[in-house]
Amino acid sequence: MKENKMVSFDYHPYWSDHHTHYYNFQPHALKMFERRWYLIGRYGSNHPHRIYALDRMTNVEAQDETYTKDPKFNLEEMFEGTYGVIIEDKPVESIWLKVEPYQANYLRSLPLHSSQLELRGGKDYALFSIRVRPTYDLIQKLLSFGSTVEVVKPESLRDEMREEVKRMALKYQDIEEE
Repeated sequence: MKENKMVSFDYHPYWSDHHTHYYNFQPHALKMFERRWYLIGRYGSNHPHRIYALDRMTNVEAQDETYTKDPKFNLEEMFEGTYGVIIEDKPVESIWLKVEPYQANYLRSLPLHSSQLELRGGKDYALFSIRVRPTYDLIQKLLSFGSTVEVVKPESLRDEMREEVKRMALKYQDIEEE
């Protein structure tokens, strides 16, 4: 990246048994999220930026060809309003979370997002808000808290969480022995 050299690499996505070979990739930045590094770049000035997890890349090689960095590229802008590294075309929303006391202490010491505010604290629960897009990685994070965190609003995210919890509950229903 310092020398503006294009790179080539093989990429192994989780959803496929096969890898894809990429070349002439213009790396612009690295980002860490959830103890994993991601490479952000693009394939040319007419293409959008793409995100690749470094741990799924192999055979990475710097190429002889160089490129000119996009002067308009801004990593903070690219991820503005996101929880993690998934960028979806969703609006930024105010998300309210009702959190049990011991989990609230965790969120106070390690906020979910830089926009996090504590709206109310009490002995039974705390109420937090964050302003982000309700993306897949945010939903996965909220689900990881189990029953200690409840989405209060927006209703659309609350409904999405409810449906996912229903699907999860079906996996744990008792199975009758035949």
